Amino acid sequence: MFSLNVSPALSWRTTLCTPICAVLLFIPLLITADSGEKIDIFHSGDVTEDDSGLEVGYETVDYQWSVILSLVVIFGPQIGYIFQLYEIKSRGVATGYSPLVSVILLLSNALRILYFVGHSYAVALLFQSIISLPVHMVLVLSVLRYSASSGENSGGSRADDVQVSGGDAHDFSHRVTDAKPSFVTRILQGFDNFVSGMEESVSSSSTSDFTQYSFLYGLVITVSILLYYAAVLPFWRDAPQLVGYTALVLEATLLIPQIMRNYRRGSTKGLSLVLFATWVIGDIAKLVYFIVFKQPVPFLVCSGIQLALDVIVGVQVVVYRCCSRRSGPSLHEVNGPVAPGGDVVITAAAEPPAKDSWEGVVVNGKNTGI
Repeated sequence: MFSLNVSPALSWRTTLCTPICAVLLFIPLLITADSGEKIDIFHSGDVTEDDSGLEVGYETVDYQWSVILSLVVIFGPQIGYIFQLYEIKSRGVATGYSPLVSVILLLSNALRILYFVGHSYAVALLFQSIISLPVHMVLVLSVLRYSASSGENSGGSRADDVQVSGGDAHDFSHRVTDAKPSFVTRILQGFDNFVSGMEESVSSSSTSDFTQYSFLYGLVITVSILLYYAAVLPFWRDAPQLVGYTALVLEATLLIPQIMRNYRRGSTKGLSLVLFATWVIGDIAKLVYFIVFKQPVPFLVCSGIQLALDVIVGVQVVVYRCCSRRSGPSLHEVNGPVAPGGDVVITAAAEPPAKDSWEGVVVNGKNTGI
């Protein structure tokens, strides 16, 4: 069976550079999707100048409401992540949140700041990106700290770690082994292994290592983009759009690691509902904004993808929480986190067995007595 195995010791070079290399493959498609005017990723539409030389929009907006709106734009997206940080600290575990979400946002916001260097946009959005960097840095460091202290496997339960044992379960295990997965299933399994390996790579790092590598790669990316501007901008005035599109596509994929983590764990416990609500509200607002101000098709596509991923997370929240109420506490809640490399053996049968037919659930060599 096809599988893509990623070592937990996956280097930080691969962890940080792979997302950028991947999204660069989509840049030509996004650029060619609009063959007309120059695309401005963060401005809403035509801008004119008044007698004082200041930029004004379609209509005059009351100054106080403008300030309030700017503050909402700057601090609104951070509220959900602050609640997620509180959730992690109050529960003492970080299994419900994928650190790759914050890693992706660190990269995308850094690129948005560098995009401003080559092409100015709304100052409120610039400050939003600047504020996001320390928020997500603190969030990732908290995930690393609590993962290390509890000894939990941040990648979540893996299908490879679950074995079926017992008399009646032998045939079930045999059928699963003999079944040949489809091509799509193998692709999804390989991608899941890759994402899980990246999560384990991030979570296995110490807080000092993560801080040092973040600073190092931030410096490398900054210098590289500034050199790119210096070399290309004199000949191609739309060169900064490449940086802006990279940030846009990166941000559109930020929920994929969280969705796969939820599916791998079979639970959304530990994921802040306030964070989920801010995802939904923010993505709906962006989609409406892009439609009203007639932004190019790539913006609508990326916003639509984000909203579709929000729906998937919402379905996971409803389904997993309903199942947890119906079935009671999970093995992780009863026995605590399973250390990396620990064996989890779950007895299963084709039909629901009688109580005395269960051979028990063994976690790390200990019978739980179930």
